[in-house]
Amino acid sequence: AWHQFQEDEKGRIAPGQLADMALLSADYFTVPDDEISSIQSVLTIMDGEVVYGSGPYEGLSPELPAALPEWAPINYFTIYE
Repeated sequence: AWHQFQEDEKGRIAPGQLADMALLSADYFTVPDDEISSIQSVLTIMDGEVVYGSGPYEGLSPELPAALPEWAPINYFTIYE
């Protein structure tokens, strides 16, 4: 924030500040090294808006936009098996 001269907008977790952060499924600093790769985000916030949520935060996750291009089969058919 300081390097971008945006200290009034971001850089702190406080009311009125933009937030980019992730809540992880485990503590990165305390899990064994071989388990680090299995850590996942359960809540991701960018510019103060929730962009992803899973588990107990799934209800906060925004609806995904339709795939591009508009004619993509995934927009018309359910999950492929």
